[in-house]
Amino acid sequence: MPLDWTRIGSGDKDPLLHPREIYAALPSRPWPYLRHEQGEVLEKWFARNTDRDVVIKQNTGEGKTVVGLLIARSDRS
Repeated sequence: MPLDWTRIGSGDKDPLLHPREIYAALPSRPWPYLRHEQGEVLEKWFARNTDRDVVIKQNTGEGKTVVGLLIARSDRS
């Protein structure tokens, strides 16, 4: 199921910057919630989002793709 980004950051509201807020605002989410590990990575990344180089390391199957997409969207806002 593709993620629908079209309704994120549109309208008169300020664009969403925090990856958790972006995820919560998705109209249709393929997963009902972020896993603990995903949330932890997003929180740590957001605290350092102005750093030039940040490496994210997660084990196989821990949701790197959704974390990467949320970070990319957050960084783009």
